Amino acid sequence: MLARRAVVALLAAALAASAAAAAAAAPRPPRIPCFRTPLLGLFVQENVSAALTAPGQHPSFGARAPWPDIRAAAAACAPRCRLVLLVRHGQADSNVVQAAVGQAAWDGGVGHLCAYQGTPLFDAALTPAGAAQAAALGSILASPGGLSTLLGSPSPLPPPAVVASPLARALATADLALSPSLPRASFHVSDLARERLGVNTCDARRPAADGGASACGPQAAGLRSLFQGEGYDGFPVVGRGTGMRLGLVSDADSDWTPGTREPDVALVARAAAMLDAAWIGTPPGAPLVVVSHSGFVPAALAAAGRARYPPQNAELVPALIERCSDGA
Repeated sequence: MLARRAVVALLAAALAASAAAAAAAAPRPPRIPCFRTPLLGLFVQENVSAALTAPGQHPSFGARAPWPDIRAAAAACAPRCRLVLLVRHGQADSNVVQAAVGQAAWDGGVGHLCAYQGTPLFDAALTPAGAAQAAALGSILASPGGLSTLLGSPSPLPPPAVVASPLARALATADLALSPSLPRASFHVSDLARERLGVNTCDARRPAADGGASACGPQAAGLRSLFQGEGYDGFPVVGRGTGMRLGLVSDADSDWTPGTREPDVALVARAAAMLDAAWIGTPPGAPLVVVSHSGFVPAALAAAGRARYPPQNAELVPALIERCSDGA
């Protein structure tokens, strides 16, 4: 009887060891990026009813608490927490056309065109008014009550890192709004920070290389030719996959499709992936300045559990965001 019991015990141990080995060998499911807002009540933009009705900025960029207290809160839980400054691009040609024709006509086909009545829509550029809006934000940030107020001088936080959408209107806004006041020691261009993908040609990206293909045909000038000023990262192609790094998915735009608009849940997930890549790919605890779009900014806030505040052109929306431990 004892011998039988010993055999049974050995068999059970062997089965347990085999199961443990199989579990260890099995591929782990991909980690889902997890972000949250650790402290509410810091910014008026936490309430969508506070949305501005025209381009501009809230007083003190919407801070409801003194900025030294906000910086202290960010520093206290760094590197899990970061101060994130979300900036929408200035007015673009596509914004003007959309307002002129109305939402129904835009969705019904105008937004699908490469140009409308002589106005290019593909990878829409800033209008003169949009460039002025971005420059006005740059002047505010460079003023004594601007970026030095947000980040402190001297600051308890590391120097900020910039992540920009690769669409032309966002890159031009970054040039105009950030160059006067923000040394770009860490500047990244990422497909993860783009506007909602698909259907509308204004949200299609030009290739990185000259002569590459696009939704509206070959482009003589690619991103590397058009945006090669100080601080640009050379538009590296990093591919796609779990734990994606900041950069372009491919040289030509492989994400945009003419027939399908990116679902909201996918856009929020992509915003979370952008935050995750920024947490991993920039100095720990560094504030993030993200220059993006009217669809992406609310999605990034939603990824952190915040209300989907709709930004005006060239508006800066601050957030204190915490990365959950181990993505859980």
